[in-house]
Order: sequence, then structure tokens, then C-alpha cells
Amino acid sequence: MLYSFTISPKKLLTKFTTEIPSSQMAFSCANCGLCAHMCPRDIDFGAIFTASKKNYAEDKKVLKKYGYGGVIFHQKSSFSKLFSTTKKFTQGEYTHMAFMLDVR
Repeated sequence: MLYSFTISPKKLLTKFTTEIPSSQMAFSCANCGLCAHMCPRDIDFGAIFTASKKNYAEDKKVLKKYGYGGVIFHQKSSFSKLFSTTKKFTQGEYTHMAFMLDVR
């Protein structure tokens, strides 16, 4: 990912501090943690990229461009009867659920 945008981590960090990174650059990070693991200066590039993604998160066109349209749909619809088992959960058939998010 790094070499798609620059030649070194230092130059990448400079781009983030001197200009607004492109949405393409922001969403190129998969938050795998490899850069934080490898960085000798303990710079958390994952956190930097996440903050950059948050700047673009309000623009639904940008999110759809990078494949997050399905994620948004799932988060909004996953508690509908069609997409989930919440009815069985509230009726006591299930006692545990993996996660529950407020997506209203």
C-alpha cells in the first residue's frame, strides 16, 4: 500500500500532516496493524488512517465508491425480521448474541 502513494513512511506521514489525504489514500489502509508492528518510532499509522476515513465517512458517495455501501445497508437492516434473529432473542429462544449495535 505504501509504495502506491510514496516511497517512505516518513513521506507518507508528511502528506498526512501537510495536506488532506485523498479518499483513495485514506481507504487504502486495511487496519491490519502491520505498519504499527514494523515502525521503529511507534507511530500508529492505523489510527492516522482511521481518523482520515472518519473525515470522509459523512459522504455516502465516497463510502459506496470504496465498497462500504453494503456495510451501511447491513448495519441499518440487520435487525429487521428479514435479516436477523432478534425476534428469537427477545422471545428467549436465544440467550446470547455476538454483538448488538445501535444503528438508528
